[in-house]
Amino acid sequence: MHIVDTVFFWARSRPQHRAIVQLDLTLTYQQLGNAIEVAAAYFARCALDRSQPVAVAVFNPAKMLIACLGLMRGGFSIIPANQALLEHLPSTGASAMIGERNGPTLNGGTNLLFDDGWLSAAATQRLPHGSRKSPNVNSILFAPGATGKPIPMVQTQAAWDQRILFSKDTAFANFERALIVSDIASAEGFNQSCEVLCAGKAVCFAHFGEPALWFINNYDIDIVFASARQALALADIQEKGTHYGLRDLKTVRVDGAALAPNDMQRIKRNLCRNVIISYGSVEVGPVAIANYDMIANVPNAVGFVTPEAEVEIVNQNGAILPPGAEGFVRLRTPLFAAIRDAANTGSNPDARYAWHYPGDLGRITEEGILCISGQSSNVNSRNGMSFSSEEVEEYLRSCRGVKDAGACRVKGVFGFDEAWVAVVFDSLIDIAAFQSQLQSNDKFGRNINKLFVVEEIPRDQVGKIQRALLNELFQAIDEELRAGV
Repeated sequence: MHIVDTVFFWARSRPQHRAIVQLDLTLTYQQLGNAIEVAAAYFARCALDRSQPVAVAVFNPAKMLIACLGLMRGGFSIIPANQALLEHLPSTGASAMIGERNGPTLNGGTNLLFDDGWLSAAATQRLPHGSRKSPNVNSILFAPGATGKPIPMVQTQAAWDQRILFSKDTAFANFERALIVSDIASAEGFNQSCEVLCAGKAVCFAHFGEPALWFINNYDIDIVFASARQALALADIQEKGTHYGLRDLKTVRVDGAALAPNDMQRIKRNLCRNVIISYGSVEVGPVAIANYDMIANVPNAVGFVTPEAEVEIVNQNGAILPPGAEGFVRLRTPLFAAIRDAANTGSNPDARYAWHYPGDLGRITEEGILCISGQSSNVNSRNGMSFSSEEVEEYLRSCRGVKDAGACRVKGVFGFDEAWVAVVFDSLIDIAAFQSQLQSNDKFGRNINKLFVVEEIPRDQVGKIQRALLNELFQAIDEELRAGV
């Protein structure tokens, strides 16, 4: 079922139930459905080209959703966007954009403004009974690329159907109000918001940081969707600032990179004792998920492999490795097949059987637990030892006084790969104690070639380290040091 049709279903069956909640705006399902209809009618009068996607760059999440769903209702493919994504819009074929006053604009294209009148009109209208079905159109979402450059991905109706089949059974059965931490313009934020609406629950938004914690505490939020780094940042604010009770919070759903055990305990202690972790990507959806307590004793575990996902561990020749053996991770899901079919447009009939290689090293236990040890491109081999950048980072963050850390494999002046790391210290660091602890570690301390102290580790919006930017930062600092600047 189309996301807009699902909203209309809830608008008729439970019209006064809250659909969107944020500090400056609350919409019931009836109001949201009506606003979508009003916006769709406006877009139809604008004579936009339905063969080209329309970008939407509106800061307010509720208004962003109304504009996106209104366009889809009117038969337009959409591209959720923000200021950082503007330079990448030409590659999508977008020739029009819905924005707001004093907001970003699309150079050389048609720019339309979100009209707050759609909200007031929505409050007075009644959604027509038995209205027509919404067209099957695409959403073009930007996923983080390996180099840090966002990559556009076409999500068709068929791909959306596969995504919602999983989320409706695993994510929202026991919850009513879900706070989405990721940017609404990101693939994660947009999809998660739509999944909440499909479930007939309230999707909630708040500014990140202490305002989000205040919102969780005062608006009875019972589930939070965040990346691992975002959840850890909220726990850090709780730990060092005003500690909110968060008594109604039932679950924190953590997506993305696995955290060190001590970091996960901080999340459990400061946010919520029930933490669900999942592993996957925009292209394949979740492929492993578990309650953290069930897998806490398994090193590098990210969840049990889900029934609809195929996960294999292979060697460099593509041969499947037995349970417990570490190798390259490859993934395949119905969602991935649907996205690949759309990308290949029928030119390759075998495209649906291709595998997705996320570039991770991992293993699968006899119990079906997927464990990720790091990215294959970040593995260092020195003095007969192999270790990943992620392992180095986890160790460094476990050191007292280290707030954050990042590592890269860098080509040294003699042409050999070297392990360079950057650390962010807190104000209470004992430098001598840190250096002593580092040198005493045979695996990491004695195999780190260069260590730099920086103010911040470059990360993307979901908290993953942008290693290309980190490498550039290393090179710049190293050049300055060699030049005596």
